Amino acid sequence: MRKSGMEEGKRWLRYPNGLPDSIPAKVYNREIAIEAVDLAEDAVSTADEIIRDLVKDLNNK
Repeated sequence: MRKSGMEEGKRWLRYPNGLPDSIPAKVYNREIAIEAVDLAEDAVSTADEIIRDLVKDLNNK
């Protein structure tokens, strides 16, 4: 199974010596950046839903 750019990116962020003889600016590309933004938007959206549900439940008590 091939890892996504984000999977590889997480490894490189944690272990920067694992970069293939390069620097992050030369390793990360637009595709990986877009994937990162999409994942962040999903995380924020999910957190927003959870918070709204919690507030709604608290207001109904």
